[in-house]
Amino acid sequence: MEQQDFLEGACASFDPHIMRGFPKVLLGVLAKESYAIPRGAGYCNVCCFSCVLIKQVDTRVDLIELPDPGLDLGSWIVVIDNPCELISRLRAVVLQLGYDFVAAPVEYRDSVQLNPSEIVKSTMDLKSHEPLPAYMVFPNGIPHFNAGVFVKNVRYANQAEWRIAVNRNERSYEPLILKLGDLTDIAHLIRRTELTDDLQRVHGCSVPYLTRGCFGTKTSQELSQDLFKLGNEELFITLTIG
Repeated sequence: MEQQDFLEGACASFDPHIMRGFPKVLLGVLAKESYAIPRGAGYCNVCCFSCVLIKQVDTRVDLIELPDPGLDLGSWIVVIDNPCELISRLRAVVLQLGYDFVAAPVEYRDSVQLNPSEIVKSTMDLKSHEPLPAYMVFPNGIPHFNAGVFVKNVRYANQAEWRIAVNRNERSYEPLILKLGDLTDIAHLIRRTELTDDLQRVHGCSVPYLTRGCFGTKTSQELSQDLFKLGNEELFITLTIG
């Protein structure tokens, strides 16, 4: 199915003031942040995980940060015991199919604060109905996709997401099924109510390492550029006002 939430796929943040055709008087009053979304991002398949962050308080104590209780993660959770092995198996399958992939944490950023003195109580996201040729939107050059494949506003940081994006280099909205085989040796099923006790045994696991790195056949920025070209160098533009 075509991507509906533009923040769940590849997009790049930029200063709204560089966008052509939007009255500057309104930019100064209303605009808070803006995103350029490659049309090709809709063809990218994304799988999302919730991270368990482990911070070492000292040499004896690890602080485990569980997913936000307010997130609707269901009654059961699949815990990946060996994320590195999951990436290794994913890489083998993706390479065999001739696809590209990126596995990385979501980057949470502050929005462009054009009016930092104002307190924003509510916002509205506007998105162009049709994609626009990039040269029409950015006459002085297309902004660099500096945030890579995954970027969201810092207000969503409680989601602590880690994602896998697969690009088939095809203009297709069909879901992608990757057959990785039996995963019971690197993952297990647990009730959500038992997650806290279950995670006490994760000392020394590779999650902290994974949440700092980007893995895949290409970098995040390279995948964004590929999606930009896949969509005939057209962009959807969003503007957050309020």
